[in-house]
Amino acid sequence: MYFGLVIILSLFSVLYGQDVCDRCKGANLCFFPDARDCRMYNICQSKRKQHMRCSFGTFFDANNKICNYPSRVKCASDPCSVNSAVTSYADDHGNCRHYWKCVDGMSTAVCCPYGTGYDKGNRTCVPTRNCNSTCSLYSQKDGPQVSGRVQVVCRNEKSTLSCPSGDVIRIKEAVYGGADPMTCMFEQDTSSCTNVDATQILGPLCNDKQTCEVHIPSIMSDRCPLIAKQVEIRYVCEAGCKLRPVGNNGVSFYNLASKGTIMSCGPGTRFDQASCGCIGTGEAPQCRLEVQVLFGEVGETIVKNMADSGIHIDGHQVLQVSGYGRFLGSSWIQIPFYNNNDRMSRMFGFQLRVYPLPADANSATKQVLLSNCQSDHNIKDSASLEVYLNTVEKIIYFRAVNFLDVASVISVPYIDETWSNVLFLFNGQSMFAKLQYVDPNSKNLLEATDTAPFSGKIKTGLSPLKIGGCWTNGGVKAYIDEIQMSFCKTRFPDASAGAGAQSSPNSQKLTTAPPGSVVP
Repeated sequence: MYFGLVIILSLFSVLYGQDVCDRCKGANLCFFPDARDCRMYNICQSKRKQHMRCSFGTFFDANNKICNYPSRVKCASDPCSVNSAVTSYADDHGNCRHYWKCVDGMSTAVCCPYGTGYDKGNRTCVPTRNCNSTCSLYSQKDGPQVSGRVQVVCRNEKSTLSCPSGDVIRIKEAVYGGADPMTCMFEQDTSSCTNVDATQILGPLCNDKQTCEVHIPSIMSDRCPLIAKQVEIRYVCEAGCKLRPVGNNGVSFYNLASKGTIMSCGPGTRFDQASCGCIGTGEAPQCRLEVQVLFGEVGETIVKNMADSGIHIDGHQVLQVSGYGRFLGSSWIQIPFYNNNDRMSRMFGFQLRVYPLPADANSATKQVLLSNCQSDHNIKDSASLEVYLNTVEKIIYFRAVNFLDVASVISVPYIDETWSNVLFLFNGQSMFAKLQYVDPNSKNLLEATDTAPFSGKIKTGLSPLKIGGCWTNGGVKAYIDEIQMSFCKTRFPDASAGAGAQSSPNSQKLTTAPPGSVVP
């Protein structure tokens, strides 16, 4: 009787495997979730089924056919969502420190502290001398350090990395070496084929694309002949171009971060979604200002954008004194249009006139002149583009950070209580800064410049671009005049770019006279 039962159970297992693999509909390789365990999944290759388990901390993602973070997977059999009374449960896969905690009705992988193990009866970690397992999932305080997607491409197979519409691929890590027999389903010792970093190969191939096909023989050299190989890729989907067309006229567009602001391409250009901006139509293009700020007389409270772009700006505690803006250290002008604007990451320029005031006892050493303030959701002060004064060194620093978190910095010196023209240009390949001022003693026009290469795109900001400061302190204490910003600014000074907008009586004039004096 016992022998017969074994035969029946074995036959049921075979039939169950065939039923799952029959769902492949002729495909040689396919993946299916386990209906009873979020951590398990089935691989079918040539109608042969293997029951696999995701690494600790992940569930099987049926949509993307990868093991992914539980927060990104909709699994109907998640114990934390099935039973609200469950607060935690054991992982049951041989590691005494592994367990799952229910957070907001969702499973979250947790490691018991060293010297303790998970007790199923008490549903908590308890001291034990017999639990010496390692548990290097991630820092429990900060969560996963490498978020995103993991995809393994085996041997001669082709695999496609993909992101949702509007997002683009960013390769975080790629490792190339001997294939894992369990993942790639074959019997061979591949340990002699050591792993190498392939990030620099996959990055240029896939970055900034919505989809990317990976085929090992096409892009990798055969380091270990006769040994099966794989490449394990970790990538994230980042926000791509945020500009979208309006209607069918071919020239109007808006930013997803500021849908109420409608922009138009300049004469001789049209909007192109693929280029994420305006491209030529054969006519001579004209550079167009997005922002031009000219300050009013004493008593005016509203700071206006005088360019004909229609972009909205807001002022906070900016005093308007005889055609100048007085910034108090807690003042700023914010421009929501530049929030998460991918076009600004590719090319951007601005210029302004500034009259820095001497630092006092309450002044910050670093005074922000222009910044996107934040580029990381978890870090408040993580600007990827900022211009600031160091009041001790008397230097203006221009700093930009690309998507790989590599910073480039250039700088020019400045003089307190002296009007200076300040220009910053980023053209997608390099950064350039110039400062012009009239020497107080010789009355000669002097200038300082600096330049540096810049690789890639500037990391997009997650808050409105601000002039004068980001928060309630650390802003610049100065008079500011004639602010101009554009995606195509390439000249200095650039009075012609402001054609059609109102001109300031002080526009482009440099003087040693203090604000409020008569400027010749």
